[in-house]
Amino acid sequence: MANIDAPFGFRQVGGLGSRPTSEGTSKYVIASGYAGAVYAGDVVEFGAGTGEGGNAIAAGYVGEAAATSSIRNVGIFNGCFYDDPTTGKPTFKNYWPGSVTVTNPAAGATAFVYDNPDDLFEVQANSTLVRATVGRAVDMGYTAGSTINGRSKEELDVTPGWCDSVCV
Repeated sequence: MANIDAPFGFRQVGGLGSRPTSEGTSKYVIASGYAGAVYAGDVVEFGAGTGEGGNAIAAGYVGEAAATSSIRNVGIFNGCFYDDPTTGKPTFKNYWPGSVTVTNPAAGATAFVYDNPDDLFEVQANSTLVRATVGRAVDMGYTAGSTINGRSKEELDVTPGWCDSVCV
């Protein structure tokens, strides 16, 4: 039976070396009103005020990474915290729904990101991953994540002709 194509983004599975096993995240900021949805397991990048990922990410903030972006990736998104403008209550979500103008726009929303370069992740590929591909840069295949569980649907794009553009 063939493997099922059911992408789930990047899942942290450990780290390299003999380090403390905190597997913690670092805090970054999502700009209030940022239009792109970002799901747990998505790759995020710093904005430069241009249209990375199809949505402009303000300089100094993080947002969804695009497969063809030339901006350096920060890490893997693992949820966010903000004051919901509808309820006025502090809210934690596995995903950033996009276009939320938080109660305190100057502060933005807190994004929790796995950014340790020694972290190890599991991710699905959209085709057979051959040994020659290991250790090389590949594109990402991206489909909008799930608003039910907040999980990403990113996967590696290793189909023939992969990495024809700027690779991740």
